[in-house]
Order: sequence, then C-alpha cells, then structure tokens
Amino acid sequence: TLRTVARFATEWNSWGRPEEIAHKISVLERHCEEVGRDPAEIQKSAVGVLIFTETEEEAAELQENMGHRSGLVGTPAGLRQVVAEYAAVGVDELLVPDFAVSAEEGTGLEDWKPELFSRLRIIRAYTKSPGKDPDLDDPVILRAGGTVEDFAESIHKDIKKGLKHAKIWGSSKFDGQKVTRDYVLQDEDIVEVHT
Repeated sequence: TLRTVARFATEWNSWGRPEEIAHKISVLERHCEEVGRDPAEIQKSAVGVLIFTETEEEAAELQENMGHRSGLVGTPAGLRQVVAEYAAVGVDELLVPDFAVSAEEGTGLEDWKPELFSRLRIIRAYTKSPGKDPDLDDPVILRAGGTVEDFAESIHKDIKKGLKHAKIWGSSKFDGQKVTRDYVLQDEDIVEVHT
C-alpha cells in the first residue's frame, strides 16, 4: 500500500495515466506527511504500454479499451505531450515493457526510429574510394558535429595522420567538393578521403 511505501520505500512504481498517477502521488504525499518523511526521497516511476498510432482518434479508442495500461498510446507528437504530463505530476521515470516494441517481430520500431535517432545526436557518413561507388551498406557513425578528421580517425588512426583533404557529396555546395579536415559533416554525407 502507499502507506507502506511512505514508511519504507526508496522507489515506487505504478501503472496509470498521468491523472491517475497524480492522484496516487497526492495520497503518497499525505502518507509521507503523516510519518514525517519528505516525499522527494522516494523515486516515482510509471509504467505504460507504448503504442504509436497514426491519429489521435485511434489513440483515444485504444486508450478506452486498454484502461489504466494505456498511458503511452498516441501519435509521436501526442506522446511528447503525454511524457511532459507525467513529468508535471511528479513522475521521475517512465518504464516501457519491452513487449510493446519488438525488434524480433519488427513491431513499433518504424515510428520510433526518427525520434530515437534525433535524440542520439549521431550522424551517418559513408566511405567512398576514388573512382568507385560509395559503400552505402556500412556507414561510419559519428557524433553530430563530427568532422572529416573524426571520420578519418574512426576508420584508422594512420588515415587521420596522413589526411590531406576529402571530397564530399551531400551537404557540400556541389558534389565532390574538396574540403579540409575541419569540415563538419552532416547526416548521410559521402566522404572520399585523400591521404
């Protein structure tokens, strides 16, 4: 019970939509006051099945059918708002059971990829040997803001040492533009290193 959580717990977790969690947290805070404990000492988390929908109408229908387990159902834009609502009511952490997104089954991944990719703050850059087509199957992964020099180093430290310049296809003003080692790469640039 929440009375027991107030007395002994360092963490508390519950299913529920933001408004349900807000009510439970207010009850927990009352119990904490009764035992002389600061409720901030208890980490509060909520669990919700994560389901992406195409429309808010579809989300509303699913939420109605799923009841208290429907906290994380909606369009990507709608879910950003829901996450903010959980934070506003005092939730420190949201937990998503791993059956909602399945790499094995391929469910739930396509809608999550752009959001995840932007939060990772990484870029993909592709290698190209002079006179050959680029290798678009095996990108070099760099932090956003990575340079030609970072790209060369991630291939091999000796390439970085011998780097003279590179040619870029993608973000440059024209394809095959010659750039220096401090040129900042963009996602999906193709880089031909010259040593």
